[in-house]
Amino acid sequence: MDDIADILASVSGGPLISPETLDLQALTRAWVNERTSPELLPYPAELVDRTMTRVARQVCACLLLLDI
Repeated sequence: MDDIADILASVSGGPLISPETLDLQALTRAWVNERTSPELLPYPAELVDRTMTRVARQVCACLLLLDI
């Protein structure tokens, strides 16, 4: 199984990294850091808000495709 460094390296392929990819890396790092930290870490509100906005857009697109 890949460790987190391998996973993050696989999505950081070039000099022009999209904001979505950077957010994915930051979200993955925040998740791993929170899991391995003995205390609660600061909540990454802006990162989570951007991610939730993208997820909501994807849900809307899926619903439009399903004609719901």
